[in-house]
Amino acid sequence: MAGHETSSHTLTFTFALLAIHPEIQDKVYEEARLLWPSVLDDAVYTLAVFRETLRLFPAEPTSSRYATVDTTMPCSARNPKTGEWEPSVAYITRGAGCTVNMAAIHMNPMYWGEDCDVFRPERFIDTAEYRWPRDAWLPFTGGPHVCLGQRFAMIESVCIIARFMRKYCIRPTPEVARMPKQEQWARLTKWTQGVTSTPGRVDLILEPRDVMGDGRL
Repeated sequence: MAGHETSSHTLTFTFALLAIHPEIQDKVYEEARLLWPSVLDDAVYTLAVFRETLRLFPAEPTSSRYATVDTTMPCSARNPKTGEWEPSVAYITRGAGCTVNMAAIHMNPMYWGEDCDVFRPERFIDTAEYRWPRDAWLPFTGGPHVCLGQRFAMIESVCIIARFMRKYCIRPTPEVARMPKQEQWARLTKWTQGVTSTPGRVDLILEPRDVMGDGRL
C-alpha cells in the first residue's frame, strides 16, 4: 500500500472516531450500502469523514520551506485596538525558513467555526450557502509541491472505509464504552509525533453485519 504509514494511521483515527460517534458511523454505512460498489465519485459523506479526520489529525502537523526569492504571504493579524483578526501581509526575505503549522490552521475557528474541536464531517460538504475553505485544509500541503499521492490516498481510504462499514459495525470495547464521550475521545485518539502523527493503541470491536440479508457478508 503506497504511503502505507500515513494511510494506515489516518484510517486508525477514522475508525476510532466512528466508534465514538455511532450516529456518524450509521450515515457512512447507509451511504456505502446504497452506493456500493460505485463509491468513488458519489460517496460524499464518506469523503467528508476522511477529510474531517485529516483536519483533526493531519499526518504531518507542520511543513517547512525555504524562500528562494523575496515574497509576501497573505495572513491574518490581530488589531491591537479592537482585538479582531484582520487580513494582513507577511513579508518574507530570500533564504528565510518558514514553517507552516497545519495543525494550528486546522484548529483555527476563523476558518472552521467555534466548534473546530468537534468531529463534524458536514463541514466538508458544500451547500448553496456554504463552501468549505480549501486553502485552510492542508494535510497534503498545497500549491505546486502538493503531495503527489493525495488523489490515490483519498480514493484508497474512501474505498477501505466504505468496505469496512458494509461488513462491520465498529464499537468501543466495553471498558471504553462505559466512559463519557470526552474520555472515550482522549483514550482512543492518543497520538505521538514520530515521522508522522502516530496513533496509540486503539482497541475496537468489529461486529459483522448481515450485508446480504441471508447470513452472508
